[in-house]
Order: sequence, then C-alpha cells, then structure tokens
Amino acid sequence: MVRFKTFNEQEQEYWDKWQSHSITMDYRQKRHFNLHTKKAIREWCYQIGIQPGNYLFNYNKSRESIEFRFESGTDLALLKMSLL
Repeated sequence: MVRFKTFNEQEQEYWDKWQSHSITMDYRQKRHFNLHTKKAIREWCYQIGIQPGNYLFNYNKSRESIEFRFESGTDLALLKMSLL
C-alpha cells in the first residue's frame, strides 16, 4: 500500500479500494485541459459530470501527471470520453 500525505485515513482506504477504476493523465493532457491547480481539477471533473466524493486524485510531481481513482466504472468512463 502506498500512502500519500494528502489523504486522510478514509480517503486512503478509498484510494486503495478504487485501484481497479484508475486512470493517469500525462503532462500534455493536464496542460491541454489547464489542470494546474486542485481547484481547476475539481471544477473540470464537475463540468464533465463527475460528482465530488466519487473520485480521488493525486498529482505526481516527478512525472507531472495526475492519477484519478473512481468509485465506479461509470465515472471512469465519463473521464475517458472527455479525453477524446
């Protein structure tokens, strides 16, 4: 289990549990959608129909990528469709 400092105990539990519904956005995708802040990421997810509480994300500074994990495959599909 990898533990991220930004997650509380409950969020860490969900992060581990939701591993099967994950996707990583690389630097180009992050830049294309202007996802440079936590606020921008949350607003973008809301705009594409993903409700708060149904996902977690973690920013990897070394790769400049964002990993999302979702409670359901439906939310993962919404994000994948928005990347097309």
